[in-house]
Amino acid sequence: MSTFSIQISNQAKVATVTTDNIYIIAKGQKPEETDGQEYFLNFEDSSGIGSFSDRPTVSIDYMQYAKPLSSFKKIDDETYEITVPLIRSCRIFMSINAKLYFILTTDPNTGMVTINEPSMTDPSYPNASILYDKFEMTHLSGEAAFINTTAVDCFGLPLQLSEPEVGKGPLGFIKKRSKVISTLSKSLTGDWTKLYMPNENGSPVIRVLSPAQANTGDYTFPTDYLDSYIDFVWWFYSQPNNNLKIDCSEVKTYINGGGNIFTGTSDGTKFTFTNGVVANDVIVVKPSTMDIWACDGNLDTPNNTIRSVVNKNLAACLNRGLLPSDNVDAITKEWYNTTEVLNSYYQNNAKFASESANTFNHGTYNADKKYYNLYSAALHDDTITAGGLYAFAYDDVGGKDSTLSDAAATYAKVTLNDLSGTTIPNPAPVKDTYKSLFGIPTSDSNDNPQKYNAAYYDNTGAKKTISAGTIYTLPNTFKLNYGKPEEEKDYNININARSYDGLAIGLSMNPDFNKDADVYMGLPPV
Repeated sequence: MSTFSIQISNQAKVATVTTDNIYIIAKGQKPEETDGQEYFLNFEDSSGIGSFSDRPTVSIDYMQYAKPLSSFKKIDDETYEITVPLIRSCRIFMSINAKLYFILTTDPNTGMVTINEPSMTDPSYPNASILYDKFEMTHLSGEAAFINTTAVDCFGLPLQLSEPEVGKGPLGFIKKRSKVISTLSKSLTGDWTKLYMPNENGSPVIRVLSPAQANTGDYTFPTDYLDSYIDFVWWFYSQPNNNLKIDCSEVKTYINGGGNIFTGTSDGTKFTFTNGVVANDVIVVKPSTMDIWACDGNLDTPNNTIRSVVNKNLAACLNRGLLPSDNVDAITKEWYNTTEVLNSYYQNNAKFASESANTFNHGTYNADKKYYNLYSAALHDDTITAGGLYAFAYDDVGGKDSTLSDAAATYAKVTLNDLSGTTIPNPAPVKDTYKSLFGIPTSDSNDNPQKYNAAYYDNTGAKKTISAGTIYTLPNTFKLNYGKPEEEKDYNININARSYDGLAIGLSMNPDFNKDADVYMGLPPV
């Protein structure tokens, strides 16, 4: 099967949310390519059949690939179908009342263009006031399609997933959006309220951020939140007779001698996991709180490595508060679903609570604090979700995710559930063109004079100098010349696509100093 179909059904039960103003846009990688380049998908009108766009450039008009649900193959009045080619790491975005904005950047070393995730929190971008969410899939030749809903980055829309022809599902959200928000609000108190993102006019929550994404501005979650718990775990496994065993048999073809069980001990700063063959050893430096939320950094998981198995298990256990644990012969897939472990999910670890006051001197235990991923715990409440949900990146460890992958299925159904009781934001209409202003500062933050030169090329190709401190009205797309004297380079700027050819350009929408302009762009002080 070289394609896989997805039926998307609007069950919002709100008159202002129709198949005409639910927008779909998708991106993903070609399976046959190995450089990780992403492409947009172009879904044909009427048939909904998808194909890869041309290899993207920073000036690509990606808005053409965002289409209303009603433009695809009609199944019934509220359900339309798209067909996805073989694809790797596909993300399909659904937005209400407006198309999403993406930032495209170029890697100066490889020339590869990155389609960055839509900015969720930056008020300079329209996405901040757009109600949206996404689901994911991978479908490789000769394999079943893997498809899942996700709240790893945020909760925005109550999406539900099923494969009706094989009787699988539903997975994901089973209640209306207002019920989900109400349930989350009962758990996410104190520091966790920083995850709530209201609409720009102060109306009810437009999305709930994961702690991995709450790292900017008003939505900055404490970066040291888990530090004392992390310190305790690394200290505990530095004590005599304490070790942690992890079954790495899923990557046994990459293990060079020795067994599949890796035993870890700590020196207080780093874990060393070994199976007795030094060449296989995995060193894990004590992670930060953010490393745990994001399942990255010191808990990175490079593909097809022993390290990936060790770190994804550490990440899963630490997000759920499962370490340290008694009587662990080895952490296996089955271990996560034993009665003893299931009863320990999302609770303050008993050993941390009991031993920290007596023998552990590297942190302070606070019985009123939740030393685990409370966002994930709240989303796994079985009154609002069923069958599993991705609430952090390795929720699939132990099978708590929302993935379907039946080889007999030819299609999946994604349902947008009830939005009644939700204030539906109505962002400014998406414009085809934007009038822009552009400028560079006269000095840096230390009042040192501007050191870089800047110029743009007009429509005749003539090079026009940009003077520091002067505001210029420029076209939607233009070529900028910028850099240190004698080191200037040309950059292709596309304001419509928010693409800046790798430059770090500041952006403000609707600047107060000029009501006739839509965008102010400026390079930071250098």
